[in-house]
Amino acid sequence: MIPATCSKCQSPWAAVSLDGQLLCDRCADQRLAAVTGWPELPAPPPPEVITGPDGRRHTILYRIMRWPGGPSANAEEIGVGPGAGYRLSLTIDHGDDPGQLLTRLRRTVRWAIAHRYMEPQEGHGWGLVADEAGGRLSEDDQSDLPQVVIDGYAIDWEAFGRLLAPYVGWSFHLRLGIEAPSGDGVAGLARARPASADELAGASEDMTQFVIDSAHYPSRD
Repeated sequence: MIPATCSKCQSPWAAVSLDGQLLCDRCADQRLAAVTGWPELPAPPPPEVITGPDGRRHTILYRIMRWPGGPSANAEEIGVGPGAGYRLSLTIDHGDDPGQLLTRLRRTVRWAIAHRYMEPQEGHGWGLVADEAGGRLSEDDQSDLPQVVIDGYAIDWEAFGRLLAPYVGWSFHLRLGIEAPSGDGVAGLARARPASADELAGASEDMTQFVIDSAHYPSRD
């Protein structure tokens, strides 16, 4: 993706197309506030580098956007391969406190990075740490099937099948669209620090692109 600048403030972090105009998150929120009457959202936390218990470092970019159904706070891992990395999102109603949403998101990110579902198996790729797995589905440019992202790793459908092969005969329950837990528990195993300029180089190219039509938003009155 070619980096683009915000048409209003010239920020290089432009990843929102609002009513056909390319904007950064902050300028998009200001325009939505003016159109809908909802207050502007607070600034998200600065980018962080979070180190998990396995020693892997994850550069996390925080974003907050107002959608027709309510504000949504997002955490995106940058500097990873296509479709890979952590992507977490929490949503609240329009009248709820967005500041609390951001606090909960940071706690959720730490929990997700600290809580590992997979572990390497000598000569056998990956295996499950316990009898559970969690993550997200992502597009696979090499297949018509989605890829599965677990612990920030993108694995194809065949590799996911091998991961589950030892459990043939077991019953399971698949539930989609649930939020990641945010309990303190293992979250303390993830260490965070501010991201440096070098670690953020090219980050705008990794940002999720949003396309928004303000006509779909409810007004505050």
